[in-house]
Formats: sequence, C-alpha cells, structure tokens
Amino acid sequence: MTLASLLKLERIVPEFEAEDRWQAIQKLVDFLVDCGGIRAEDRDTIYEALKRREESISTGIGHGVAIPHIPSECVSEVVVVFARSRKGIEFDAQDNQLVYFVVLFIVPRENFKLHLNTLAAIARSLMDRNVREELAAAEGREGILQVLKRHSK
Repeated sequence: MTLASLLKLERIVPEFEAEDRWQAIQKLVDFLVDCGGIRAEDRDTIYEALKRREESISTGIGHGVAIPHIPSECVSEVVVVFARSRKGIEFDAQDNQLVYFVVLFIVPRENFKLHLNTLAAIARSLMDRNVREELAAAEGREGILQVLKRHSK
C-alpha cells in the first residue's frame, strides 16, 4: 500500500488555502462531500470526530506535513484527500513549523490494521525530503500524483 495507490486524482487539491488546522479540516471535509468521497449527511459526524482526534494531539507530524485521520462507520473503504498549501497552515505541528501538505484520511472503523497501514504508507511517502520538494514544485493534480507514483515503495 502506498499513498499514490490510495489517492484518486480528483481528490488532490494543489492550491489549498486555510489559515489554521481547524479551517483546513473543515474545508477538506466539505471538499470530500462535494466530490462524493463522503455523504453529506455524514459531514458533521466526520468533522466532529476529526476535531476530537485533533484536540487530543495534533496530527501535524513535522516537516511541513499533517495527517488528520479517523476510523469511522460512515465509510466502507479508505477515503483520502491530499492538499498542498503554498503559504503554509498553522497546524500546531510537533516541530512548530507551518504545514504545507495535508493528507486527511478516513478508514472503516472495524479495520484497525487498515488504519495503521494507511497511516504508515502516508507517513513513509511524505517523510522523504526529496518527495516533499518535488511535491512543492509539481504542476497541478497530475504532477502531484506522478511524484507520488514515482516514489512509491
């Protein structure tokens, strides 16, 4: 499993803007509703679960990366959205730096192993400095996905 294999082209936001982690999460949940990744009636449930998760400890893991994630009974398969911010987002990250890449994912609640494997795949992809540099320079959705595919392990 890799981030590239989990990500659909239409769920990449190459020019994402948000002031802070709360606005980023809200916008990404709304984006998933708009693109059909989650049902509109599940929007508030998913947002509140992500907010609770984020309040327990920030998912800003450092190096300009945040990975907000939850298990949920609202999805039957992994749902992933990737967002790139050019100016950076205040995410209360572990290294106190701005976040430039946000990967929000939701996994079916009953599959804890899938949750861990998904988190590991995403973190593995984005902890590579070269990958982050290439993602920052990539052109549009297609360019971002090509970078992730090229670095899939």
